[in-house]
Amino acid sequence: MFVPKFIGVVLTLLTIALTLDATATTMTASGSFQITLTPQTDIEFESGRMTIEKTYSGDLEGKGRGQMLSTRTEVPGSASYIALETVGATLAGKTGSFTLQHSGTMVRGKSTLKVTIVTDSGTNGLKGISGSMEIEKDGNQHHYTLTYSLEDSAE
Repeated sequence: MFVPKFIGVVLTLLTIALTLDATATTMTASGSFQITLTPQTDIEFESGRMTIEKTYSGDLEGKGRGQMLSTRTEVPGSASYIALETVGATLAGKTGSFTLQHSGTMVRGKSTLKVTIVTDSGTNGLKGISGSMEIEKDGNQHHYTLTYSLEDSAE
């Protein structure tokens, strides 16, 4: 009959998906970072452009470098930015690099930020890394929480 075969196929696919997911364990790393933003004035552009340089400390030890585009609106407290940042670091005893994609929006003072690890951007010991980062600011200090998975085959 069709229904039992369909249920069997669904159960097989579900088992495969669970097995594939079991090869990576979700972990959390936290710490702080120092950041230097340098405005770029080499071109005339409606949006602002800056270079990013970060020094990460804590569970993630290393440097981040990237570029950011930003804009402010005529409405006070409303703005947006996007950025790409390549991080070269040691994480969980493994050394390599990966790229973060930032997307931030502020609407009348209320901000949202999404920072994700670019798929397949991991190199060397961080090859196969995936996940996201949360950033909080406390005065002049920036704190991060990186939620990530490393494939078991990454060395």
